[in-house]
Amino acid sequence: MKGKFFKLLTVLTAFSAILILTNISYAQRRRTRTISYSKGQVEQVLRRIEEKTDRFVKVFDESLDDSRLNGSRAEENYTDLARNLENETDELRREFNRNDSYAENTPNARSVINAATDVDRVMKRRNFGRSAENLWINLRADFNTLARIYRIPAVGSSSYRGISTGKVIYVQKNTRGRVFSKEQIEDLIAKIEEGSDAFTKRFDETLDDSRLDGSRAEENYTDRARNLENAADELRREFDHSDPRGETRQNAIKVLNAATVVDRIMKSRNFGNQTEAAWLGLRADINTLAGIYQIPTVGSRNYR
Repeated sequence: MKGKFFKLLTVLTAFSAILILTNISYAQRRRTRTISYSKGQVEQVLRRIEEKTDRFVKVFDESLDDSRLNGSRAEENYTDLARNLENETDELRREFNRNDSYAENTPNARSVINAATDVDRVMKRRNFGRSAENLWINLRADFNTLARIYRIPAVGSSSYRGISTGKVIYVQKNTRGRVFSKEQIEDLIAKIEEGSDAFTKRFDETLDDSRLDGSRAEENYTDRARNLENAADELRREFDHSDPRGETRQNAIKVLNAATVVDRIMKSRNFGNQTEAAWLGLRADINTLAGIYQIPTVGSRNYR
């Protein structure tokens, strides 16, 4: 009987020790997650972010100037996003210097992370060269440190213009039933916008080198390509500002209408292999867009 008692006592003692160690470990993890920062430490992070952002924007601009996007509407849009990030970091630094407690600047910090999320999506979408990529990776780590300081979501997670972008928040179904997240649709629209800019530039160059140069037909063809470019830009702007209920269907229809007109022009004559290839790729993306919004594809019929 006494042996059983001691055996039970040993088991209870071991169990109690495990509970104590578990609580200590949990408390340590909690202390790790709730690190407090002095205002001086936060100031160092902000100064580092401000300096790195200025350097990144300069390299980013140079990368765009050396790319095929140089002079395009997409280049302007990307430059605006980078400059917006630069402005938001400057504003956070100014507000930080005015206030007694860094916690008062949480809205400014959130604006910085939102702006950084814009740029992060652009950086993931295409190759901007090793220098720009390395600078961004380093800078993004500092932004995520900032997010931890202010206890807000990290770059690219959920705080994006006040709209959640998780994969199950916003969906459209195409005719085959595939589900697209808001982020996937946004990436496709951005790709169409870039493709429209690149196609228009190539199309203009082809017309300039053809016997149509200076003719009324050249003006008409150029206007049709520019109309598609403008419709893609408008869809991008409206999509960025819409809520998760798909109010941009009419904008998508305008893109399909404009693309159908260009498609008829492309089929009416030979514009060269490079222009044809650029159009085929862009038309395929626009047809994917048609599937998402459940509207007829390019060339099927008029959508008015």
